[in-house]
Amino acid sequence: MEELSARQQTILKVIVSEYIASARPVGSDTVVEKYDVKVSPATVRNVMAALEMTGYIYHPHTSAGRVPSDRGYRFFVDRLMDATELRPEEQRTISQQLQQVELALDEWVQLAASVLAHTTASAALVTMPLTRQARLRHLDLFAIREKLAMVVVVLQEGIIRKHIVDLGEPIAEEDLERIAHRLHETFRGLTAEEIAAKTFEGPTAALEVRIQQVVVTVMRALDEQGLKNIWYDGVTQLLNQPEFTNVERLRDILELLERPEAFAGALGGAYSREGINLLIGEENPAESLRSYALILTRYTVPGEAGGVIGIIGPTRMRYDRAISSLRYVADTLGSLWRELHD
Repeated sequence: MEELSARQQTILKVIVSEYIASARPVGSDTVVEKYDVKVSPATVRNVMAALEMTGYIYHPHTSAGRVPSDRGYRFFVDRLMDATELRPEEQRTISQQLQQVELALDEWVQLAASVLAHTTASAALVTMPLTRQARLRHLDLFAIREKLAMVVVVLQEGIIRKHIVDLGEPIAEEDLERIAHRLHETFRGLTAEEIAAKTFEGPTAALEVRIQQVVVTVMRALDEQGLKNIWYDGVTQLLNQPEFTNVERLRDILELLERPEAFAGALGGAYSREGINLLIGEENPAESLRSYALILTRYTVPGEAGGVIGIIGPTRMRYDRAISSLRYVADTLGSLWRELHD
């Protein structure tokens, strides 16, 4: 990326900031009247022409104004954007919202997507955390009918799954509690394959095998989901963006959000890298994403794998607010997961 003069940088920053705020092409008169650039409209026009020739802005249709290109947004984010943080009251609100859900990471993930979408006025996506293999944290049994019980499987990642199992015959509640305790102690900390290798003897062996099969099935399914298990929120936020008043454009983004494979390359890249990963327009690996900006980061526990949380929206995005919001929600989600592990 070639170097820009101080004046070019100043006017590019004005154009990007004004276009993000107004969603209207920016003309030289607007630059002079609204911003203290201390040059004439003719000088601004000359600078804008130079910026257009080098690909930082472009001239849409017959409008007299200019809008930022993907290259212009990239230069703005990397070199010109002022760093911001969420206000303390916003941070408190986000923390309080996420802390309302206890010991259920899948619910945290859904809520995190909702909070992030609302905060950034964009669509948010969050994956469940990946581990090399899921491990059992807790198992319990609850009688719900004479011959039926609820198996509750809690994994170390905070994921909770429930399943109905046929007891075959009526079993006293205290006997069910003893079976649950024995299986919990036997399976705790193990992977699906390690649990599947366990054998049972005695009068309740048949029931214990059925419960074992339920646990193994649940855990294997989660092991296979990986990054395909994505929670989305914020479609209604996108409806308020001028880019999506066009019905065809709105249909495109809705169809995109229904295809997790479209995000596979970007999510995989974010999962393997630290920090904020920002892909603007043509920088996206998938062609279907090249009309959008995608901002991703990991949320992790030290020594463990993690998940990916991100924002998708138009390239005309409040990048400063989006990045600070994403970073704070990711840090909060990671802290909750650490508390769960501890």
